[in-house]
Amino acid sequence: MEREGKSPTVILPPCPTTSVSRSAPPRGRASFIGRFLRTALAVLLAAGLLPLVPNSPAVEEAQGLVGTTNYKDFFLPGGAPARHLTGSTFCVASTERSSDYSFKTSDGQMRSDGYFISQKPVSLKHDWTLVFSGTVPNPVVISPVIFMNVALSVGFASDAAASDLNDSRLCIKKTKNASSSNAVLQSFTSGKTMSDVIAGQTTVSWPSSSATITASYSSSQDTLTMSIAGVGSKQLTAVSKSLGGAVRTSAYLYFGGQIVWNNANKTTVAPPSTSLSTSATFQSMTLPHFDPVIKDIKIYRADGTLIGPNDYVAPNTPVRIEAVLQNTNASAGSEEFPLHLKLLGATHSKYPTVGLTTSDAVNSSAGRAVTLTGRTENKVTFNATITGPAGTAASIGLQLVDDSFGGTYEAGAKLLNEHPLVPGDGAGPGTPGSDWHYTRLPAANENGWNRSPVTVTFYPGDFDRMELTPSEGAGATLTAADPAWTRSEDTAGLSLSAQARKDSTGVLSTQRAGTVKLDQTAPRLSLDPALGALTADDSADVASGVWRLHRTGSSGAVAADARASAFHVFPLTDGDGKAVQTLKEKAPNGWYVAEDAAGNLSAPLKVSSTEPPSVERPDPGDPDGPEPAGPPYDPGTDPVPPPTFTEDDGGLRHALIEESVSEMIDPASPPFGGLLEKAEASAMMDYRYAATSA
Repeated sequence: MEREGKSPTVILPPCPTTSVSRSAPPRGRASFIGRFLRTALAVLLAAGLLPLVPNSPAVEEAQGLVGTTNYKDFFLPGGAPARHLTGSTFCVASTERSSDYSFKTSDGQMRSDGYFISQKPVSLKHDWTLVFSGTVPNPVVISPVIFMNVALSVGFASDAAASDLNDSRLCIKKTKNASSSNAVLQSFTSGKTMSDVIAGQTTVSWPSSSATITASYSSSQDTLTMSIAGVGSKQLTAVSKSLGGAVRTSAYLYFGGQIVWNNANKTTVAPPSTSLSTSATFQSMTLPHFDPVIKDIKIYRADGTLIGPNDYVAPNTPVRIEAVLQNTNASAGSEEFPLHLKLLGATHSKYPTVGLTTSDAVNSSAGRAVTLTGRTENKVTFNATITGPAGTAASIGLQLVDDSFGGTYEAGAKLLNEHPLVPGDGAGPGTPGSDWHYTRLPAANENGWNRSPVTVTFYPGDFDRMELTPSEGAGATLTAADPAWTRSEDTAGLSLSAQARKDSTGVLSTQRAGTVKLDQTAPRLSLDPALGALTADDSADVASGVWRLHRTGSSGAVAADARASAFHVFPLTDGDGKAVQTLKEKAPNGWYVAEDAAGNLSAPLKVSSTEPPSVERPDPGDPDGPEPAGPPYDPGTDPVPPPTFTEDDGGLRHALIEESVSEMIDPASPPFGGLLEKAEASAMMDYRYAATSA
């Protein structure tokens, strides 16, 4: 393929006639590069501990530089095949598919060329090292193919859209023809002829196909080195001057592969093997002399006064933020690292920026450009505005982004501590006025209701006064002299807000908000005697609504633990019940109490409409009746004795039937074998008694 507006270009020519076209691939190709490099290139740098600055925010401990995971936006693939194989392996030349190669009429050769190139320049002001496992298969020559070379290269281009990718690169190339084969390390620079390349090449031995390859750049020596483990190395000098034109401070990083073959007629010919593939499996990318830190983060008022973490800063106050950036690596020398400083967002999991805003470039998508040189500290400042509500905390998160490879380093600091207004229960541990500042008693029940007056009491200490503002009625200023406010009238929902102040410093607390729901009227309970249905009625100007029915004793007392196992529970909505609820089932005898959502109990109500079952003699004419057991009787002349009725404390009626039966027995053959056991006793009861109603 050819890049629009550009002539065909050469990537890895085995001879002066070799060429390869370069074109902008569809965006889909960049995505697989991103997936590949996202797992393959890890920037492995350590981080030191950050010092704490007296009377200034503590910089939270940060991690080392973390490599980018968005490589699809960093590298641009091109050529054929330039595809992701699996895991961290990337293919740059192949004979496996017919689409991986094509015939070039200009040189009469079959070619497979692929590469990927950074979409932005990489700095030549600092060192970097790239380690990968390179696979360069041995060439195969089988008639009619008479020549093949296979190559892999790493280098720099002058720009991402250059017509010539061969500005400055190092190459490992294996060549084979009918009579010989060899492997060489070559270096290319802009303007160097192929004769110069061949004259300077190094012959090596690489009988295998794979080895660990290290590509490293030294900024102090301005050299690019390719080292192949167990094979050899090649160095390219004066890189910044070898790209044509002026001396460069950055260049586009690329690497690619090539498989080239031809027959004697230099016509289209199939590859002698369809299993050849040039690839790279990435292991690591490091910036060996870069250990960045963000330290000494401070906040100042507009007049230059340092603000301590416990100081109070009112909302909308303009401030100045200061931070020190430094590369702490002892071997940094005079290396320069171009970076961008960015403000992290409020949702960042570790270093959120909250409670302030700024229009500085650090708050843009690109960030503010900064450069770290050697170990020299770089102090950055920018203006900001405190935006959080009074008394709330403010924190900042900062991120350094490496311009070359997109690695990131993050740190943050708590600039302002919160001044919380803390509620207490009046009985717990701690000191009133410092561990907690006010109480709201009694506490609301599980439904959010109270059934007795609610009092808010302020405890001076950290603060001197507390402003209490209800949604209706006059507000109150609570002080040591007048610390309490009480709501005595029923309310379905009175909103309260509170904020405290320290008079001597002007410090305002955070604001607390709550709601008082007060219902002091008990529900009423009634019974429909005909239906035995219970109805609870909590209708009133302010009513929390019917919640539960309890079965109690005649006193109507409901134990606390019994409330959890109420006789019946009616549904609530947001803690409120309906004004009237009727029990659909007939209530058994007993005493009952209704409870509303606020916990008020009705007067006890007795239910006694249900009588005990009546007991009669079984029907002697029933063919399915019980078998005779025990003394015989005559239903006509020997009826069941009348019962004696009693009622227990729970309102339950009981019927007691007492009857004496006797029978003359023959000692030689007594009934039941002379022993009346449970089964015989039950059979005798079934013979004599039958419950006919309930």
